[in-house]
Amino acid sequence: KKKKKKITYHNGRSAQSRLHIKALAILAGGCIEAQEQQQQQQRNSGTGPEPLGTGSDGRSEKYMTFWTDCGGFNNIRMVFEYMVMVARLTNRVLVTPPEEGWYLIDWGGMSRMKTNDHSGRSEYSNFFDFDDLNLEVKTITAFEFAQQYGRQVGMPESWTQDSNNGLREHAKEYKRWCNRYADEHATNMPWGPLGNVLFWPSISAVEQAKRLPTDRFMAGRKRVQYSKEQQDMTWVHFPIVFFFKKKKGWKLQLLKFGFFFFFLKKKKKGNYRYLGQVSTFVWFSQRKDDLALRRVLRDHVHLRKEVFEYASYAIEFLGLFQYAAVHIRRNELQYRESFLEASISLQHIRPLIKKTEAIYISTDETNPHFFAAFEKEFKIWKYQDLFGEGKPLAHVQVPRRLEGVVEMVICAAGRIFFGTDTSTFTSYITRLRGYVNAPDKHTYHHNEQWTGNLLEDIKRYADLGGDRYMDEFPEMWEDIYGT
Repeated sequence: KKKKKKITYHNGRSAQSRLHIKALAILAGGCIEAQEQQQQQQRNSGTGPEPLGTGSDGRSEKYMTFWTDCGGFNNIRMVFEYMVMVARLTNRVLVTPPEEGWYLIDWGGMSRMKTNDHSGRSEYSNFFDFDDLNLEVKTITAFEFAQQYGRQVGMPESWTQDSNNGLREHAKEYKRWCNRYADEHATNMPWGPLGNVLFWPSISAVEQAKRLPTDRFMAGRKRVQYSKEQQDMTWVHFPIVFFFKKKKGWKLQLLKFGFFFFFLKKKKKGNYRYLGQVSTFVWFSQRKDDLALRRVLRDHVHLRKEVFEYASYAIEFLGLFQYAAVHIRRNELQYRESFLEASISLQHIRPLIKKTEAIYISTDETNPHFFAAFEKEFKIWKYQDLFGEGKPLAHVQVPRRLEGVVEMVICAAGRIFFGTDTSTFTSYITRLRGYVNAPDKHTYHHNEQWTGNLLEDIKRYADLGGDRYMDEFPEMWEDIYGT
């Protein structure tokens, strides 16, 4: 028997690409290469719109910096999406943070994707396609930022020299330096989307257009705008701030707790953590601008193409839209009320499952017998049943760091999907399903009882408040589908 060649990397742009399924091609690239090439040709010829993130001379001289969120990958992803959209709106160069260890990717109590080496470092280009991103938003690394602008603001000379090693080895000092500089020069941006809504292009413009958001959208959040003073700043900073409450009230302190920094000040609550659904952080005076921003997010802020390549092997094996997918979080989640026994989860979702279809379960559960209730009634597949020695896809070598994002794409290609309540891993799968136009794009959780009456079941998540960040808003894909 001919031995299959091991696959360690598959180029999505190559002639051998397995992304022959049109739906996955759309999911991987949004507007797809042909459309992107047309956009680039238009820009080169001067007939198309100039991408935000550059100035009239083609190189912006204004920057924005931010830090990586303290949570797992999808919290990091949500903050990154927010930063990219703000950079596009404000015409600023987006400076990515220095590479560092990411929680549950490089370090932490991992029940999946384990590694004995917790000294690893991640950067955004390991996961996101910067070729597509830079078509719309100019990005540079922290090292490039230090080289271009560091001397003007007095950064240590070792960070501004030709070698990246100086900054790479002093990432924590660099972050502290930037925080201190921003505090001293009042360049921090208090726009955290859980406490604020950015009115664009200004509060007065929205009011004059008589296109005001509903109270449900505002959800008690404050109106903010991009002030003239902020527009004139060469560099603005988005620090990541975390809060906890002392019995005697809020206090201003700076504590080092693991790798977190906690600023305890009540007036900053909700302003300096940028975790939230990207669909609700901004309100435009013109609806066309809202739709344009959603298209940029779909078409240019997506995972690397090889992620979809790896997933396509599993999807081809299971059958596109021919299986049910379930995400059951059991370990790496702070909301313990979301944990249920497998028999209860099955009872909840059974009314919406076809009797003859297989179920793909994405989970961090380590007990091999936990899903016995599922296995009694259905053919069950998990990641370790497909990938690894002696398994159907043993010839596909998925890098450890990418296992989680590959699973998200596999779940996105199911006929129906049930996630875990309060999980941002789940919520992103829901959006991917919207982008790929899955047969059923509604939000379902295994934590809740479903009736099988779709007209009633789909009402449960029909009206989400603007401060809800653990569930995706359908308008992110419904209003731009086919455009």
